[in-house]
Amino acid sequence: QNFLANQIFAIFTSLCESLVLLVKAYYEYYPQIPFLPWFYRSKPVEHFFGIAR
Repeated sequence: QNFLANQIFAIFTSLCESLVLLVKAYYEYYPQIPFLPWFYRSKPVEHFFGIAR
């Protein structure tokens, strides 16, 4: 009863799984590139898609 709504829990679970997959992809495919997760915040992504339009 006193927990997150099902939708919020599903979103949070999806975000956590995505972060784990991102770390795994870096480890397997880009071992020479340092993993910097702050590069994946929304501002650079918004900038990229703004230019792509």
